[in-house]
Amino acid sequence: SMYIFGGSSGSAMNDLHELHIPTVASVPAKWRQVKIAGNEQPCHRFCHVGVVYQDALFVFGGYDGSDRLNDFIRFDFGAYDLSFEVPPSTI
Repeated sequence: SMYIFGGSSGSAMNDLHELHIPTVASVPAKWRQVKIAGNEQPCHRFCHVGVVYQDALFVFGGYDGSDRLNDFIRFDFGAYDLSFEVPPSTI
């Protein structure tokens, strides 16, 4: 699968989408929005970086349209759960 988190369509977004890419060429790829469990939602952002590692999506930083972000988000695919952490600044 391929995952898309946030981005901008004129304003910053915080949605998460998955493109399931089947291994059989005759089966079409399918998009779905991934609903984030719990009340805590990541803030809207674009210009961030992300990587999938060991069944989780890790996202760092970005820009929300007015401020630079220095937070770290972990989305656990197994639990469909997010956790947030603000790392210490090295600047």
